[in-house]
Amino acid sequence: MKKKITSLLLSALLLSGSVMSPVAGTAVESSDVSVSMWFDHVSKKTKQADTKSTSMSSYHMYMAKNEIEGCQFLVSPSATAMIDAEVTDFVNADGDVLECELFYGHYFVLKDYKTRMPDALPPMTDPIEVKGGTSQNFYFKTKTTPDTKAGDYTATVTVTVDGKEVNSGTVTLTVWDFTLSEDTGFDTAIDISQFGIYSSHNMPEGDGGELYKIYYDFMLENRIASYTLPYDILDERVDEYLDNPRVTAFMIGGDYNGNNTDPEKIKAIYEKLSKNPEWFDKGFFYYVDEPCEMGKLNQLKAAGEKLETLYPGYQMISPFFMNINIGDGRDQFEFMADYLRIWCTKVNAWTDPYTDQPGAVHMMNQSQVAKYGDYASRVQKEVEGGDKNWVYYCWEPVEPYTMFDASHDAIEERVAMWQAMDNDVTGLLYFTATEWTAQMWRSLDKVNAGGQTVYGDGILIYPGYRYGVHGPISSMRFESLRDGIEDYMYLAMAKELVAQDLMTQKMYDEIMDMVTVDVMNWSSDSDVFYTVRVALGNLIDSQGKTNSNIPGDFHFKESSGFVIGGEFLGGAVPGTTVLTVISSMKNINGVDVVRDGEVLGITDTVKPGDKVRLMNEETITLIIKGSVNGDAKINLADAAVMLKKIAKWDVTIDMVAADVTGDGKVNLGDVSLLLKKIAGWGVEFDPTPVVSK
Repeated sequence: MKKKITSLLLSALLLSGSVMSPVAGTAVESSDVSVSMWFDHVSKKTKQADTKSTSMSSYHMYMAKNEIEGCQFLVSPSATAMIDAEVTDFVNADGDVLECELFYGHYFVLKDYKTRMPDALPPMTDPIEVKGGTSQNFYFKTKTTPDTKAGDYTATVTVTVDGKEVNSGTVTLTVWDFTLSEDTGFDTAIDISQFGIYSSHNMPEGDGGELYKIYYDFMLENRIASYTLPYDILDERVDEYLDNPRVTAFMIGGDYNGNNTDPEKIKAIYEKLSKNPEWFDKGFFYYVDEPCEMGKLNQLKAAGEKLETLYPGYQMISPFFMNINIGDGRDQFEFMADYLRIWCTKVNAWTDPYTDQPGAVHMMNQSQVAKYGDYASRVQKEVEGGDKNWVYYCWEPVEPYTMFDASHDAIEERVAMWQAMDNDVTGLLYFTATEWTAQMWRSLDKVNAGGQTVYGDGILIYPGYRYGVHGPISSMRFESLRDGIEDYMYLAMAKELVAQDLMTQKMYDEIMDMVTVDVMNWSSDSDVFYTVRVALGNLIDSQGKTNSNIPGDFHFKESSGFVIGGEFLGGAVPGTTVLTVISSMKNINGVDVVRDGEVLGITDTVKPGDKVRLMNEETITLIIKGSVNGDAKINLADAAVMLKKIAKWDVTIDMVAADVTGDGKVNLGDVSLLLKKIAGWGVEFDPTPVVSK
C-alpha cells in the first residue's frame, strides 16, 4: 500500500503540467530579460538588494469615500534593463472611473554605503534603469470623492521592457459605503520653508507666493496644515483658507519664526479672528521652543503676559520634552500651565512611569509622578479645562518608540496616529517637512545630539525641480502619515459606534491592541495592520445594520472572500481571526463565533468546525479549504491523508475542506492544487463549500 501512495503522490505532482515558476505576477516570455513582479503593502520598505517576492501576484485595496489610498508593486529583472510601468485607471462594472497616478521610488544610501532604501516618489514619466539582481518599487494612488459609488473597481499593472510586456497584475479596489469628512478631527502643524522652496526651485526672486501656495495646497490635499498660511492673516484672500476645515491650525506669530511680533499687528489679527470662533480656535502663537531651564521658562511667562493684554484667550504652544523642578515647590508642568493652551510633548511622555522595559525614556521621574500624577492624567485635567493635547516628533525618542525615520518601515507614521487616538491626542506638530540638504538625493543621514544616526529628519517631502515638477514630490513616509491621519478618522468613527451601542467597547479595545498596546509595545507587522484596518473599515461600513434588515440569515460582503455553501462557510485561511469573520458580515450586531460552546475573542484564530452564530442562535460551520485534518494548517500531512482517502484507506477527512477545486469531488486534481499551494505557486482554492461525494 505504501508503494501505491507514493505512486499517487507522483501522479498528483505530474498533474501540474510543465514546470511553472512560483514567482508572483503573470510573467510573459521574453528572449532578452525576465522580470519578476510582486505587490506589497505601502507601509513596507524593501531594500534595493532584496529581491525576495511576497508572492502577492495581485492586490486588494480598500478605502472610504473622500480618501486617498495607495498601492505598491516591485519588480526585479534578471539583467539590467530599462523598465517601464503603466497602471490603468480603476473601473467598476458600470464604467465609473477612478484615476490613478504612478510614481517610482528614489533610493537613498545608508551610512554603510551599501544599503539603499526608497523614500522620495517622483512621477513615472519615462522608463528607468533597474540593475539585474536588484528590486525597484513603484507606487500608485487614487482618490475618491463623497460622490464616488461604493463597490468594487479593478485596475491593471503592466511592466514592459523595450516595448514588450514582461509582467502584469490586477488590483481590486473596494470602496466602502461611508465618507470621511473634510474635518479630520485632528490638528496638524508642519512647517514648510519659503526660503527652501524658492532656493531649491532656482527662483531667488520669488513669484509673489504662488509656488509656496502650491506646496501649501499639496499639504492640505493630504490633510496636513502648514505653520504659515499662503497669505497674510489680514489679507482677505486668506479667508477661504480660514474657512477650510482641512486648515486645522496655523501659526499667528511669535519669536520662533519672527512673524507678527508687532503689538499693533497682533491686536489687528485679534480683531479679525475673534469675530469668528472657528477661525480663532485654529490660530496659535509659538514663542519658545523646548524650554528646559528657567531662562526659557521666564521667556514663556513674558510672552504669555504680553499676549494676555494684546490677544485675550490666546493659544500658545511650547513643545517640551523634559520636566524640571523649578525650586519653589512647583515643577515645569505646573509653571507652564498658566501660559500654555496647547500641550505638546514627545510620544515617550505616555510611557508607563513604572516600566523597566529596555529603551524606556521617562519625561517625569518617579518622585514627580508620585507627587503630581503621570503626564497622561495631568494633561487630561488641562484638556478638561479647555486646553489641547498634541504630540510632536523629531529624531527622538528612538526605538522602541515610533519614529518618522526614513530608514524604517513606513508603518510607523500610521501606528503613531493610532497611538495618538489611544492617548486622546488631538494634534501633531512637526518642525519642518523641508529641511533640504545638498546631499539629500543620495543620503538622508544626520547625527543627532545623542550621537545617533537618523535619516530624513525634517524631510517629509522633496523639491520637484530635479524632476521637472513645479511643486513638491511626496515620500513614502508622507503618504503614510496622511494614511495614518485618515486611520485616526476611522477610529473616531468606531468610537462613535461604541457610543451608539453598535460596537462593544471590548471590541474597540481589542482592535486597538492588535495595532498598539501602548507607546512602547506595538505591531510592526504590516500583514497584521492591514488585516485590522480592513476589519475596522468593514465594521464601520456595517454600522447601524442589524440581522433583521439584511436579507438572508447570513450575509457577507462580496469583497470579503467568504462564501456560503449549505451549512458551511468557506473563505477562511490559516490565521483568519474572529475579527476578520465578523467584520466581513453585513449584519454585525449580535454576531459571535463559538467553539465547543465557548464564545471566542476577536483576536482568536478560527479553526475548522467553529460556529458563526447570529443572535437568533442560528449557526453556520466554518471550514478552512485545504485543512482536511482540522488542525487549521495547510501542509503535506493534509496531502498525505487526502491521498489515503482517494486510495480507499479507512481514514476520516473533512471532505468539504478537501474539495479545494470546488467541483463537488475529492480526487487527484485537489491534491495537485493543494501541493502547488504548499509549494508557494500563488494558486488559490475555490472558497465555495460543496458537500463532496
